[in-house]
Order: sequence, then C-alpha cells, then structure tokens
Amino acid sequence: MRIRSLWSRHRCKVLIVTPWYGGANGGVAISTESLAGALVRRGVGVLVAVLDRRDGKRFERGRHGELLLGLTSYGPEVRRLGVKGRLGYYRRALESGLTVAYVVVRYGVRIVHFQYAVPGFTPIQAWLRILHVPFIVTFHGSDVHQAALGSEAARRIDSLIRSANLVTAISDGLLRDLEKRSPHARGTTHVVPNGIPIDIWDSAADPDLCAKRDIDVLFVGNLRFVKGPDFLVEAFRVLISLRPSTSLVFVGSGDMDEQLRLRVREAGLEAHVIFAGRVGRTDIADYYRRARVLAVPSRAEGFSLVAAEAQLFGVPVVATAVGGLPQTVCDGQTGTLVPFGDTAAFVAAFCGLLDDEGQWVRASNRARTWAREHFSPDVMAARFDDLYDRVLQTAQRSVEADVKVSAPDSTGSTNMLDS
Repeated sequence: MRIRSLWSRHRCKVLIVTPWYGGANGGVAISTESLAGALVRRGVGVLVAVLDRRDGKRFERGRHGELLLGLTSYGPEVRRLGVKGRLGYYRRALESGLTVAYVVVRYGVRIVHFQYAVPGFTPIQAWLRILHVPFIVTFHGSDVHQAALGSEAARRIDSLIRSANLVTAISDGLLRDLEKRSPHARGTTHVVPNGIPIDIWDSAADPDLCAKRDIDVLFVGNLRFVKGPDFLVEAFRVLISLRPSTSLVFVGSGDMDEQLRLRVREAGLEAHVIFAGRVGRTDIADYYRRARVLAVPSRAEGFSLVAAEAQLFGVPVVATAVGGLPQTVCDGQTGTLVPFGDTAAFVAAFCGLLDDEGQWVRASNRARTWAREHFSPDVMAARFDDLYDRVLQTAQRSVEADVKVSAPDSTGSTNMLDS
C-alpha cells in the first residue's frame, strides 16, 4: 500500500535505464544521477531503473525526488552457459519486460533513456518495440570500445543503435569514434556533455574557494591503467627534482593501488605523495578547494567529469589530449593539454602553473567561468528535455502518418493497398 501511494502521485515523462546509479559507483553512475536530479529540478517526472540491484529494494525515492526501481536483465550471451543460463535469461527477460511494461502503462512513461550501452538492455529494448515507446541511448566512453567487432555483445549494441530514435555521446571525440564504429548511427547523433553533479555544483557557490591551497597536484579517479596514474608518478618524479617541496595527492582506489605505492616508495617520494583512498562525494569538494592543479593523465577518456568539477572550483587542469578532454579543458586558457607519454611537456605544464602566480590566477578565473558556462547540470537537463520532445514529436508524426496511410478511402480500400 505504501508503494502504491508513493507512485500513484507521480507521472513520469522519462524512464532512465542504467547499469549503475549514484553514490561512488563511477562516472556513469554519478552523471546519470546528476541528470535525473536536474530533470526533477526542471519539473520533469523521472523514473530510474537500475540493472541488477542487490540491496533488496524494489521501489524507493531517490535523493532528488526521482523514483527508483531495480531490474535484473541479462544479455543474450548468458544463454551459452547451458540450460540453466538459457532459462535464467528468459526468466529475467520476462520479469524485467513485464516490470517495464507495467511502469510505462501505469505511470505514463513517454520515452526511455538508456545510459551506457550494455547487452543487458536487449530484452528491455524488445519490450519497448512492442509497447511503441521511443528511446534514446547515451554513450559514455568504454561502451563504444568494449565489445569486439563481430562479437555477440557488439551485435547487441549495434542493434540498440539501429533501433534507437536518437543517439547521444558525451563528447565530440567519443561521437567520432562511435560513428566510425557504427556508421549507421550518423544522422541520429548529438553531443551532450555531462553536467557537474548537483551537490558539487551547489557547493561551489561558496565565495571562499581559495582559503587553503595546500595541495600542489591533485589526482581524482580510479587507480586504473586507463586513467594513467603510473604516468603521473613518473612525471612527478621529474617534477620533484625541479621543485623539491611539491606535493601530490591521489584521491581514489583501484587495481593499481599497490603498484603505485611501490613505485612511490622505490622513488623515495613517500614524503611528498599521499594516497587518500576513496572519499565520499561530499568530501571531494574539499580536495578541490585545497588543490592548485588537477592532473588528468588518462590514456583514454570519454569525458572527464573530475576536470569539469575541478575547474568549477577554480583549479586549472593539466591533462592528456585524448578523447573528450580537449572539449572539457580549454587548452592554454583553463589549463594545458599535452600528448600522453610526453613527460617533459607534462612537467613543464605543472611548473608553469605552480611557479607563476599570475598565470595560475588567470587560469583559475577562466576555469571557473568556463565550467559555469559549459557544464551546468541544469543546461544538460534542458538539452535532454528538448531532445525528448523532439523524439516524441517525430514519433507522434510517424504514428499519425501510419494511421493516415492505413485508413480506408471512400471506396472502402486502404491507401496502403491502393499504393
């Protein structure tokens, strides 16, 4: 009864379907929650379906007033696991499909938005086709490259692209990669950069952003190979020989944690490097306030949310010129972009900002202005809401055209048969 009363008061324009949502579950989870919260602030009814939630909560209300439900939906590849895998796939496909159908019909969902492409969306996609509900797909980065061409997963993702009413990517670079991988996506694609999470955005309204800048170089993110923390340690080893008092803080954790600590010990950098581990979202803002420069040494990056966040707090960024970073950081204005692996260029960029206070102040001021103009969560929500409306209008015109074509003429025949 409680669930019924909670949901009966809510009409949903959009159902967002995502593998991960909110908290400290990575960039996709954070940006998806940011979009949902900003849409709610805009007055849009939002329901979020999170795949494979294991916390036992089927329905609940999210932090921003959005409605959440859990789904378990497998990609078709599990059918290869024998009879058990095949039965599990069809059972979950039926359960998730019926749940989506119920939500769509009862709560007035008009459009579905898939965040990050995974094969587990396949059964849901099939049900949306039956229900005649339009959907869009947003690619975030590794989902463009993760499935080997010709694999079952790649075929399912291509099917998702072909069936989508509209496809978006979070950066120009990622969109180019997507269109190269799936040429049939051209003509239905748009770039919508991620917005800064609402809690981070609101906390940056504090005018006292520069009370204590005691961290020279800050890294925020997963300590994984793709993020390039090993390259940063090597560059810092050179930097410390030029600036012996420089400090470096790693915020985050990952499978390279022990390897990085070992490298730091072997280089004799323990007095200068701190591993802060994973911190809560509310604490990240404090690290941005303390930092002078943010390092983003990634080998690949769809869109660097931490670079956008840091710039909002007036932190210039030194980053590699890969993926969506040239769209996130304004080279020579809000920071510096260098080729990955160019240690000398990376170190020179750090020295330029750390040794020249005038250059740092100018870059800091530009960074905050740039972030406020380009990465507002409300602007992101407005752009998606506009895209939802475009898709819905196009879908409505298509339905009206189908009805007109199939309607009988004065002789009793249908236009379709006469054509």
